[in-house]
Amino acid sequence: MDFSSRVGQARQQQPAVHAAAPAAVSQGSGAAHTPSRRKMVGGPRWFRITVVALVACIAVLAIAIASSFYINGSGESQFISSTQYQAVFLNNGQVYFGKIKNLNGRYLNLTNIFYLSSQQAQPASSNKATSNNKFSLVKLGCELHGPEDQMILNAGQVTFWENLRNNGQVVTAINKWYQQNPNGLNCTT
Repeated sequence: MDFSSRVGQARQQQPAVHAAAPAAVSQGSGAAHTPSRRKMVGGPRWFRITVVALVACIAVLAIAIASSFYINGSGESQFISSTQYQAVFLNNGQVYFGKIKNLNGRYLNLTNIFYLSSQQAQPASSNKATSNNKFSLVKLGCELHGPEDQMILNAGQVTFWENLRNNGQVVTAINKWYQQNPNGLNCTT
């Protein structure tokens, strides 16, 4: 067969190629030893596999770190004191007081909500250019739209939040409100 004779000829020529290469180097011709194509492809192959594996590991690690920040809210939730009230300041200047129940990278869950309402008192004399602002603490729930006592805030709208001391004016007013309203909010009065 013609096929078998070609394979036989290729095998006979192959040792001659390998035998000639070392002879050229040993003769001291000054030519650098050039590896065969087979070695060039096989040599860097382990390097390419290692680089691909390393890049894949780095990608998995980056995804794991990013997801841990996303799930845990960047560790911010560890600073919430469950025994205290918190003040939540929004980008629009509104401030809400309540208890943060859950905080993650996307949302903040606030309950037992109060907010400040300002009432401007006009001065007794018309010669005075200033007016006195009086603030009152309002329990969320009796507004026109009748909200429940829970607010889910977009974390991107929260400028900052802070734990409030139990002896501060806001928490004292909240505790007084609960003493005066032991049955909760009554919107009919």
